Amino acid sequence: MREEYDFFRDRPDEYFNKYGSSVIWKYAPQSDTTLVLLALLALFSWISLWIKKHRWRTVADLIIKSAVEGLSIKDGGSSESIEVRRQAMEILAERQAEREKEETDNSKGDKGKKKKAKGVDKKETKKQEQEELKAIIVELVEAIHDFGGGFAKPTWRDLFLVKLVQFPYVTTTGLWWWIKYFIRRRRGLDYTHEELEWFTRKAVGDVIWDSVADEEREEMKARELWIPENLEQWKEEEEVRTLSPKERKQYNRWKKKESFKVD
Repeated sequence: MREEYDFFRDRPDEYFNKYGSSVIWKYAPQSDTTLVLLALLALFSWISLWIKKHRWRTVADLIIKSAVEGLSIKDGGSSESIEVRRQAMEILAERQAEREKEETDNSKGDKGKKKKAKGVDKKETKKQEQEELKAIIVELVEAIHDFGGGFAKPTWRDLFLVKLVQFPYVTTTGLWWWIKYFIRRRRGLDYTHEELEWFTRKAVGDVIWDSVADEEREEMKARELWIPENLEQWKEEEEVRTLSPKERKQYNRWKKKESFKVD
């Protein structure tokens, strides 16, 4: 017995092979893996929605600020802010006309009442109009769900889980598009309408592409703006459009002088 004891004491594996063990140890995870995965998916989905909302909020605040201050394009405004301010001014004018009409009707109906005191504070009235105009602008901007170029309010389609499910399809579609593109280039075929649109969109940016009309998009494609020289010329023309008539004349004179120097 002593000899066997010493043998198995030096060789514990042999003891278990012969007699086995009534206790089997197994380390289990401290947390449920399913719950951990669900928590991560929820966290990533919340982050994706927050990022989308933050991008939309940044553009919305910029448009509100530009519209309230009445900035032109050359002063930092945009076509969206100018259009929003125009709509807000029309709504404000309609509301003021309705109030004036109601006051006139009330004054006719209440002949015994005293007339309004003269010398109304114009500064206070102007301040109230500005506050009302700002409220209208905020309401109009908040109603815009998509500013274009990816700056849109988040929806369920922006959830991380949805993007994860769509990833294989998006990847496969994009890969197939590039395969067809390289095959067409090898065959020496002309660019397709889809390819021209993709090149032009990448050149001018998603925001500008989504904000212009179809006629302007066709003009952009015709000018081949994916070529650096054409793109630079187009950008220069767009900057000139934002100048005042006086500044355009100065720019044209400077352009002529530069052309004479080159000649």
